[in-house]
Order: sequence, then structure tokens, then C-alpha cells
Amino acid sequence: MNAGARVTSPRSIGRWLCGLVVCLGMAAAGDPAAAQSALLNVSYDVTREFYKDYNAAFARHWKEKTGQSVTVKQSHGGSSKQARAVADGLEADVISMNQATDIDLLHERGRLIPADWARRLPHDSVPYTSITVFLVRKGNPKRIRDWDDLVRADVKVIIPNPKTSGNGRYSYLAAWGYVIGSGGDDRSARDFVARHNFRPRHPEVAERHKQKFATLELFTVQEMFGGWKQAQKRHFDDGGVLDQLLTGAR
Repeated sequence: MNAGARVTSPRSIGRWLCGLVVCLGMAAAGDPAAAQSALLNVSYDVTREFYKDYNAAFARHWKEKTGQSVTVKQSHGGSSKQARAVADGLEADVISMNQATDIDLLHERGRLIPADWARRLPHDSVPYTSITVFLVRKGNPKRIRDWDDLVRADVKVIIPNPKTSGNGRYSYLAAWGYVIGSGGDDRSARDFVARHNFRPRHPEVAERHKQKFATLELFTVQEMFGGWKQAQKRHFDDGGVLDQLLTGAR
């Protein structure tokens, strides 16, 4: 799951359609001659292969539309680290973040985007979604099929540290949201967590690829937790629910 926005800047060459991104610019008055021939796309780790294909497709599209050749360079790393680098002066044209708090940083520290960036594009500026995938041993000998299987006594789970990893936070919140969405309460969610390919948002694109993605009931961080700021404060800040679970506090 991702989040994004768009701002204007003299450095860019046009609208960039991509997921979970902040587009830091557009061409001046639509004049192709005023646009640069190179862009820097700053993103997080897991989008590296996606953007290799997407950047090439965008370059072909831009060439056909304007006659101008464009090269898109890539920079990848941890989401929060990449956001801080841009806030500190890395001159990105497009930036993709793992979670909304990293995009908020671009407003809070550098005023590079407006505070209401999520309202500027459809779907709260999130053009694709993702799900948590269980990676099991070959043949799935313990028959792990759903979240309930993860808390069995014979199953051990490894996830990234939610205190420092965006993917760890998604895994944690997905487990919590599974319990709440199944009719549980915060107490049962605590007990459940204390134990242990991007989906397109555009309806036509999603329809074309429906055979690739199983039909699942999904929820957003906004719907289940009131947004990333509230989720961060309650669950991941020092002294939050995650710390309480790790120390056995109630």
C-alpha cells in the first residue's frame, strides 16, 4: 500500500502517472522545448524492478506524445531514508514512498508539497494497493493458509521490525486489522499480535488483470486506523502498543 502527491517545479517534463508517488513537477506551459531530457525517480526498495519496466514504458509514451527523448534515472533505498534525502536537498523529479508519513515529511520539513497532497489525485493519491504474503517452506508442510494459522504453537513467524520497517508496520497492522475485521476487539487483536505484486487501482486496468489477483476483502490504514499519523502514534511510537506487546505490558 502506498501514498503519493504532485507538485509543480521547473525541473519536470510532464505529468507522471505512477503509484504512491509525489510528482515534483510539470513542464512549463506545456512547452516540450522547456522540458529536461532526464528525470530522477527516487523510490523505495521493493519498487526497483517495477520502475525498470515502468520508466521504459513512460519514455516510449513521452516520445510518441512529444517527440522528445527522456531518460529516467532511479534511486532506491529505505522509504524513510529516501524521503529524508529529498527533504534535505536531493533533487528528485518523482518520488514514491512506502507510507503516507514519509510523504507528509516532504511538507513538514521542506514544504515541497501541500499539506493536503492526498486530495489532489484519485484514491487519496494511492494508485495501487498491496497485500501481505505468507512465505512458507516448500510444499507448505504445516498447511499455513490464513492469519489464524500464524499463532499456532508449531508455527514461528519472522517479519521486519515494525519500529524501523514500513513493511513490518504493514504486516503488524494487517494482522491487527484482520482480527478487528473478523469481529474481534482491541483486546483480542493484542492477543493475536502479542503471539507472533502491486494491485492496480484503475478499474479498467484491474479488470484486465483480474485473473492474476485473487478477490480479497481489503482495508486501508485510513479506514481501520484513522490514517498513518494515528497508527504511528498509537502503535509504533515509543511507549505505544507495539512496545507494550514486546514488554508484556497491558
